[in-house]
Amino acid sequence: MGKSFIQRVCDLKVLSETQTKDLYEIKVLLGHYGFDLVQQALQYQKSFNIEGIDPEIAKRCVLENVCVSLKTLAINGDDLIALGLSGKHIKTILDGLLEKVMREEIKNEKTYLLLGAIKELP
Repeated sequence: MGKSFIQRVCDLKVLSETQTKDLYEIKVLLGHYGFDLVQQALQYQKSFNIEGIDPEIAKRCVLENVCVSLKTLAINGDDLIALGLSGKHIKTILDGLLEKVMREEIKNEKTYLLLGAIKELP
């Protein structure tokens, strides 16, 4: 089930008050709040001439379909299970790889991510 109307309004308020020009921070916002809500916040900021989230950076993230969540990561838990991982290690490694992708330390491509995962094996 999706977020309640009240929660979406609260999230929109938080986003409309957010000021950042940092690419990584914008990716975090997109991952946490979603592309649609960030877009609404940008429209709100523009309507009221509020300095906020850099619209050009956000637009570029959307156009380039950047990876901002585990759903868009080029590997998933099944790939790590195939490497012999199980349990909490899978989530920990996926979260770490997502962080590296968002910081542009590693490409969001299966080969690079699997190599990164292997380096993190316990």
